Amino acid sequence: MNSKNCATKKISILTFSKGDNYGAVLQSYGLAEVLRRMGYNVEFIYLTWSTCFHRILSNITPLKYRFEGFRKKYLKQFSLECHSAADLFKAVKNSDLCIVGSDQVWNPDITTIRAKHYFFDFVPETIPVISYAASFGVDNWKWNDLKADVSQLLKRFSAISVREDSGVRILADDFGICAKKVLDPTLLLGDFSSLLLNNSEKDDNYVLGFKFVTSPEYYDFIRFVAGELDCVGAIMDMFPRDIKLTSGLKRKYFLSPQQWITNIANARFVITDSFHTLAFSLIFKRNFAIIPSSKLAKLQGRMVSLLKELGLEYRIFSSIEEARRSNVWNISIDYDEIDKKLNELRLESMEYLEKSLSTLI
Repeated sequence: MNSKNCATKKISILTFSKGDNYGAVLQSYGLAEVLRRMGYNVEFIYLTWSTCFHRILSNITPLKYRFEGFRKKYLKQFSLECHSAADLFKAVKNSDLCIVGSDQVWNPDITTIRAKHYFFDFVPETIPVISYAASFGVDNWKWNDLKADVSQLLKRFSAISVREDSGVRILADDFGICAKKVLDPTLLLGDFSSLLLNNSEKDDNYVLGFKFVTSPEYYDFIRFVAGELDCVGAIMDMFPRDIKLTSGLKRKYFLSPQQWITNIANARFVITDSFHTLAFSLIFKRNFAIIPSSKLAKLQGRMVSLLKELGLEYRIFSSIEEARRSNVWNISIDYDEIDKKLNELRLESMEYLEKSLSTLI
């Protein structure tokens, strides 16, 4: 289907696009931008939450303001606010196709009472549904009370793709479904140059840390690597941390998504436990070290899966002590080789998405 014909076709996306989280909004942008470049009309389904999970930052005004500004400028089109299955039905009744994903949309620990909505229990049978890079966020299916309903809902999906090897296994072992593993939308798009901020005083001589679970040892490691590379240590965070713990580090708080990726793009070296920080380190060809937290161990499968595919598993460490002994900050990544592998994966994922769409709408 050419882009002229696509422009009359409406695709509704259900993901965590309203979450005040860098990965959530940037993967939302990635998938929407890919679809828009293909010529489709894209709208996000605005599903509200009755729990506090996605409202944790609602009272942090500077950050909330910046995320809303990003959504308005780059995500653009949202449905009316949906509080119920009836609202959701109205939101998609004129859609030509619905996509769920990416992110942990199939993790009921996150979606809670709305879990079945993320398997499209509200979409009319006349509208085709697919997933793109959906994630369960765990290695094994553990929600037995939902299994029968989810199994039935999955049967009506015309195409199912997931983000990790663990998702492929869960669908095969628990639901008898053969799923395709595809790239996260950020890596599928790959081009975020339009979001980068121009800075006439660009400073790329810093080691950058962004970690969900922090510790005194983490901040010490940033300072250590900065000393080894003779540059400044810096941290990004969603809110201020203890001044004593972060002493001697540049502190970057309340950043917009554009500021967040610009800081990654300009860093000399990146330290993180975040999948999307890893993704943007790859996109902007940064050297990095991945140090997952034991508290988030079950959520790290996606990083291990991606790093293995790219031959970069040597850059993930079980502890800060192991990272210190590695000298990884002095080992440069061969991005000519990495880009070849990423482009192959990108082409494969794009072909899968295009084929899924062209046969359905």
